[in-house]
Amino acid sequence: MAAPWEEDEGEERLQTIIRVVYVLYLIGLVFVVTAPVGAAMALFYRRGAPHWVAEHFRFQVRTFFMGFLFLVLMALSGPLAVLVGLLWAVWLVFRCVRGLRAADLRQPPPDPDSWLLG
Repeated sequence: MAAPWEEDEGEERLQTIIRVVYVLYLIGLVFVVTAPVGAAMALFYRRGAPHWVAEHFRFQVRTFFMGFLFLVLMALSGPLAVLVGLLWAVWLVFRCVRGLRAADLRQPPPDPDSWLLG
């Protein structure tokens, strides 16, 4: 099956899509609705992507679902919710910055299977 982008579109477009997903995650710190949009984009564009791009999309999907687990933990933690929320925000920013840095170098994110910081 063909990739969801045209054959003549190069890595520059894919690199832009990677950046957009990371930015949507960061905006999701304030407007939560943008994070699922970013995850959907990562799921959609990963099919048929070059290896380093597919690794970013996999990293982004994992980031979304791990972040969702943080939010569930935050909801269940009662008086510790603020602390868990702060840890989640720092974790998310760190993963996004590392991913953006790797995308600028056109490299896969460091340790995309990591549950911690990547």
